[in-house]
Amino acid sequence: MTWRYRIYGLETESEINLGDLPAGDRQVASDVRIVSGPVPPLSTEASGWLDVQAGTVSVDLPPSGRFKIEGGTTITVDKAVTGLASLRWRLLGIAFGALLHQRGVLPLHCTLVSVSGRAIGFLGQSGAGKSTLAAHLQARGHQILVDDVCAVVSGEPQRLVVEPGHGLLRLWEDASAALGQDVGQPLDPATTKYEHRIPTVNRERIVVSALMELCEGDQIEINPLSAAQRMRLCLEHSYCREVMVDLGGRGRNLTQCAAVAAAVTGFSLTRPKDLNRMSNVLDLIEQSAARL
Repeated sequence: MTWRYRIYGLETESEINLGDLPAGDRQVASDVRIVSGPVPPLSTEASGWLDVQAGTVSVDLPPSGRFKIEGGTTITVDKAVTGLASLRWRLLGIAFGALLHQRGVLPLHCTLVSVSGRAIGFLGQSGAGKSTLAAHLQARGHQILVDDVCAVVSGEPQRLVVEPGHGLLRLWEDASAALGQDVGQPLDPATTKYEHRIPTVNRERIVVSALMELCEGDQIEINPLSAAQRMRLCLEHSYCREVMVDLGGRGRNLTQCAAVAAAVTGFSLTRPKDLNRMSNVLDLIEQSAARL
């Protein structure tokens, strides 16, 4: 028995039941197969959790399991020992990020929210507060579109278009508690991050109106980014950069990021990481979205 999903625009057939993800279409050929099978331990020459040999990517992410990603078409899952949420976190993140790079697709480490009908992508380092900010915008009536990985559609001159996501949101414990969410079980024993479902899953491609970089500071302000700064933003926040570099994809990544920088406006959002001042941050985001 297999399950069919549509993940980052790819028809995906899986030997593993991944739960309630966007459904695929069995009437069309699959782009990606997820299979269950043995994945050897990483070689002694591997750097930490990652090994790339002849274009095949192997990752070891205990306690979530080991994954092998081949040819942009196949992900082999060795085993996941901490449950479905942990497996989905790593599979839909790092494993699919590597697969997208193998397929020549640019994945941005980005959380996308529709604010007053305009899709705004929030970018920042892990822990910068992208998902927390998105959850608070959702509580104000805005719609979360994609969390964590935005797969950029190629061949769209003068606009930034991304594929729909997987319909899941991961929040730290304090953000979950502030929104009154039932946190349940953590994704794995090493983190206090929890999986939540996005209320309305978008199933169509999304035209992005702006990118916004999250920066930490005492003041709350939004400032425009130049084309060079937008280019730097895309380069820094290309998802799974280590994989992309080891696959020899730097040249393609430069070209893809330059196209994004030319196609969409960008801003920096400076704010303190203080939930007590979140309402002021949200006010400013809403005002900026209304002017786009």
